Amino acid sequence: MEKTESPKSQKPLRFAGFFFLLYLANVITGKASMFLIGSPKVFLNDVLEFLVLLGASAFFVIAILISEFESEGDPKQSKMEM
Repeated sequence: MEKTESPKSQKPLRFAGFFFLLYLANVITGKASMFLIGSPKVFLNDVLEFLVLLGASAFFVIAILISEFESEGDPKQSKMEM
């Protein structure tokens, strides 16, 4: 039986993916601007880059917590059975 993600955990996971792609685009653009003449400058400063990465991490943790909360079985019970 294949597990599917719940719709509640899909939305935060998509936000996390968006923020991470925004962060990755900023890093790639910054690296390209070091080597290419006429390349656009970095579009996020240090503080905004930190906030984007923090948002990606926070939404990822929220998605994982929702997924764990809705999963079958109590995680404490499964650890005790081992």
